Amino acid sequence: MPKKEMRSLELRAVVQELQPLCGLRLDKVYQPYGQELYLQFRKQLVRILLPKALYLTAEKPEMTKMPGTFCTTLRNELQGMFLDAVEQLGFDRIVTFRFAAGEKKRSLVVELLHPGNAVMLDEGGVVLQACSYKSWKDRQIRRGSAYTPPPARKNPLGMDAGSLSAALSNELVKILAAEFQLGNAYAEEVCIRAKVDKHAKTLDSHACAAVLKEVQRIVSEKPDPHVVYEGEGLADAVLWPLEFYSGMRLVRVATASAAMEAAFKDTLPEAALTKVSSKHEQLQRVLGQQDQMIASLGESIVENQRKGEMLYEQYQEVAALLAELGAASRAVGWAALKGKPRVLDMNPKEKSVTVELTPSGS
Repeated sequence: MPKKEMRSLELRAVVQELQPLCGLRLDKVYQPYGQELYLQFRKQLVRILLPKALYLTAEKPEMTKMPGTFCTTLRNELQGMFLDAVEQLGFDRIVTFRFAAGEKKRSLVVELLHPGNAVMLDEGGVVLQACSYKSWKDRQIRRGSAYTPPPARKNPLGMDAGSLSAALSNELVKILAAEFQLGNAYAEEVCIRAKVDKHAKTLDSHACAAVLKEVQRIVSEKPDPHVVYEGEGLADAVLWPLEFYSGMRLVRVATASAAMEAAFKDTLPEAALTKVSSKHEQLQRVLGQQDQMIASLGESIVENQRKGEMLYEQYQEVAALLAELGAASRAVGWAALKGKPRVLDMNPKEKSVTVELTPSGS
């Protein structure tokens, strides 16, 4: 199954790879789709795919339409400014790009949390423009309102025996994956390395210490990115060659961004996928209508060909009948044609008569 979204650990590694961009001028902003942005710093491109991924890419986007309001505002406000900092908010899937130009300060906050959002703030943290506006019970994204991030989730960097034990209301692997934001693959890896039952709902002091050790190891380990293949299909992109994926084909790549690029380069935003699906359905309907039309035309061709053959076979008889009907209509009028042999219908206004032909041999 293709990778659905970046994990917090992977985002953390990519943010580290973005640090050399600090000090560079933002040259261009692209928005091919509503949920897809590109930030260009010289020859470096950052792809933002809401709510799935954020990474350095080598693929320049193809622009399919005029820039929307959000992209235009970003261009007017941010292009020409210098990137001052790139930061991940705690261990959450939220990244802030901070820009500066003299006294002017701006921030672009990228939320890789469903449904995904990108929000531009002024120097005071007030929303200037957003990719989408929405209200929740604990916060709102509104132009002119102070920006409030989503509620923070548990951070494995600060995990200790107490926080781990307190969180064990479910199976260990599920708590590590969801509550502590490691994701399924890394949570499975921690359990494998710590040699503990991943389904455990309680841990003794020894098992707890082993889990904590492996969590700290996995969040501090230097990345060695790999792309995971199952058969011919890409199964995942990870920061290390995980034991969890033993038996599968793992290919080393140079950077975390390169791993994410392999996983997401062919992924379109959800809105674009909906548009493509709608267009596909529309084309299928058109093809179905054309098939029906072709079938109908085929039947019509066969029918008209049969009529033509009958007319050709009985040409002399038809010619004599038409001459007789023409003479009768001129002599006594159209009403006299009613009841004539083979006359099925007539239309005086159009001066037409429908006659019956009997196939040869009938």
